[in-house]
Parts: sequence; C-alpha cells; structure tokens
Amino acid sequence: MPRKARAANPTQTLIIQGNEDVPSALENKVTNESLAKCNMQSQSPLFGVLPPELRNDIFELATQPYDDERHVYKPNAYFYRPGHHAKQKVDTASMLTCRRVWLEANYLPMRQFEPTFWFKGEERRPDWTHQAKSPRSKYNLRHSRPSVNTTEENRYKTFVVSLTAANVDNLQTLHFLGQLYWLESDCLHLLLTGGSIPTVPHVKVTVRHTDWWWWESDEELRLDYDWIVTLLAQTFAATSTSTFELQLETLSGKVPQLEAIIEDIKEGHSMITERDGDRYWKLQDESGKEVLAWDGPADVGGIRWRMAHSADGEKLEYRVHSLVWKRNGA
Repeated sequence: MPRKARAANPTQTLIIQGNEDVPSALENKVTNESLAKCNMQSQSPLFGVLPPELRNDIFELATQPYDDERHVYKPNAYFYRPGHHAKQKVDTASMLTCRRVWLEANYLPMRQFEPTFWFKGEERRPDWTHQAKSPRSKYNLRHSRPSVNTTEENRYKTFVVSLTAANVDNLQTLHFLGQLYWLESDCLHLLLTGGSIPTVPHVKVTVRHTDWWWWESDEELRLDYDWIVTLLAQTFAATSTSTFELQLETLSGKVPQLEAIIEDIKEGHSMITERDGDRYWKLQDESGKEVLAWDGPADVGGIRWRMAHSADGEKLEYRVHSLVWKRNGA
C-alpha cells in the first residue's frame, strides 16, 4: 500500500509532536473530508474485505502495550507486581503504512496505554525513570540527546507538557503508586494542581504493601484519609476526571486490618463526598472487595523483612482491595 503521510517514529511511540514527526495539518479522525484526501486502499483485504469492527480489533492488538525486554524488573524489586514486570512499550509501526491506517488507528496507542508514576523513595521506581533526554536545542536537533538525571516529579511534568491536543483527547488513565507519607502530605494534590493535570477520565492510586507506615517493622496498618477528601473535593473539582480508584495492598495475614480501614472509609463516605449538602461523588457498591491476589519473593528490595510469610517461608502472599468513586452524572 502506498504511503501517504509519515506518522510517528515507531520507537517514539506515544507522544506524537506536530512539529517533529507529523505534519501539523495531518488529520487524526475519520471524516468524509479526511478520507477524501487518502487512497482508500480498496485493493487490500484489510479495507476491501474486512469490516471496520475487525480492523479495529487488529489495530488494537497491534498497538497493545507489552513488556520491553530491555527493561525487565527483578521479582524482588519494590516496583515489581502484576502488570509491572517490565517497562511498557507500544509499537506504532502499523501507522506508518498509509494515511488510512493512520486515520483509523492513531488514537489507540495512547488510549490503551496507562502512564505510571512511582513516588517517593528513589528505590521505589524503575531505573529507566531516573533518566530523561536533555532538552532539544538548535545545536543538537540532528543528534541524539544525552540522558540526564531527573526526579519523578519532573518526569511527570515533562510528560504532561509534551502531550498534544490529540494525546489529551485519547488519554484515559493516570496511575500513581505512592508511599503513604507522600500521599498524606497532600503531595499528589500539589503535583496535580501545579498546572500539570491533563484532562483524564480515570485517576488510579495504588498503595503497595511497602508503602504503608512502618511496614518494615510489620506495624499495624493505619491510614488518614484526609488526602482522599482533598483529591475529591479540590483536586478534581475543576477537571473532567470522573473516576477515582484507590487500590490498597497488604499481606494476606493483615487483611482483617485492611478491611477495618475500608469500613472506616465507607463510614466516612458522606464527609468525603459531600460539599455544601451536595453529594458529588458516589462510592461504588462493589468497593472494598478483593480484586487481586498474587505471590512475591520473601525478600523485598534484597532484604528479608520481619513479616508474615506463607507456610513455606519463601514467598509473600499479597492481597489487593479496591475502592472506586464515580462523579455523579458520569
């Protein structure tokens, strides 16, 4: 099939800048006008035989995130967990084929990708997140840019300011994994309200077993949910975020403690979700239930901490419970 326009560099898969790889006038939606400008590729079975629904399934499979073998995580790393065994990669090579493929599929890479950010200890985030490309300048436009050290806050802010209008339209979820001391200090609220929150329907926060207060000493779980109130009442007030998901993880032996915290959150639901007598968020009926169970190695970060192990003492049994709030009318 002849190429009508060059889309994105397949190795630079998600942030598609209009002033670099894609002509700014290139349409990104299927309309009669945009289709009139491209070869309809009727001779190709992909377009001449298959219906749009099947083509979309093919494009979804071709642009699904997958594990990057160059950045595989160690099983005992703080950031290793289901869905996070390696850095996620997305290929956009299929969109280089022709303009019609681009029109039908360009929204999928960002739509299916879940940008993830880890806070706050440096050992809590993957090695690749510690490096960022230095800014472009008129002196190095044609040369590879050296990597520089970066904080997770800066990595997040760089990601947000790099989003194009089309990226923002297609972005569905932002995922933050954070230690409780960071969350309870309202650091996520400050990060998101510092002029760096994109329009995103779904914000997810995960508190891992190693994110609880004094988990190293196997202390009883405790959580001050004022930061949740702040997120719902203030942070998301002026945004289009319609779903907030909180995932709480602990060891199987501490599930009763976690369930008590969840019940406390449910009992305080009115305080969390009402403002001036109006309830603007609704805690979903299924909230609080276990959504994931998985086993990890007995050592975390290379150290065997004093924790409740399984019978064989060679693994930790994790349980994850989820609470979901949805904005009224969403």
